[in-house]
Amino acid sequence: MSKPASLPATTIPAEVPTVVLQDVAELIRAPLIKTNSSRGGTLFRLASIGDFPEFGFLPVPERTVRIQAGKDEVRRFVLEDHDVVMTMVGTIGRIGIIPEQREELWVPASNIVVIRFREKRLEQAIAFVAYMRSQHGRRLLQLLTHGRTIPIISKKAFARTPIPAMSPRLQKTVTAYSRTEALLFQKHREIARQIDELRDTYLQ
Repeated sequence: MSKPASLPATTIPAEVPTVVLQDVAELIRAPLIKTNSSRGGTLFRLASIGDFPEFGFLPVPERTVRIQAGKDEVRRFVLEDHDVVMTMVGTIGRIGIIPEQREELWVPASNIVVIRFREKRLEQAIAFVAYMRSQHGRRLLQLLTHGRTIPIISKKAFARTPIPAMSPRLQKTVTAYSRTEALLFQKHREIARQIDELRDTYLQ
């Protein structure tokens, strides 16, 4: 598994085995969803950029839409467990993972691309998100972004890019990375809480 010459340049270290994204995942660009005001439609949660967390899985989206769930084109875009969702129009590179055990059906907003790994979906999703948030992933997004007025990334070009291939070594790295990131984020939230409490004491 190596980086084909025809693919966009990346900053992935040469010694890291790679695989083409579209070879291990299906990429789905969400359509512009038209809401149905009639009671006959089905209620969905609409995952949009405002729902993306700095860390962890997406929380339950606040916005709901009512659409015809029976149509095949709608059913295809219903989000599944451990799908990766990423913004590729306007604000580029916001990314997250869909959690399990959702009580309602979720669909993505139209500026979002769904990356659905075919095997080891959770492990692949965590590794992919870690890669996209790294300096290597950020550099890739810079290389692929175009558009003078509204930044956009081509789904086709993105699908053809190399990503680090899943391996026992990478899995070990991702596990350690995720554990450390979770601890640091917990500390970050605690420090932010302490700062808010300090500010509230002013002139008390």
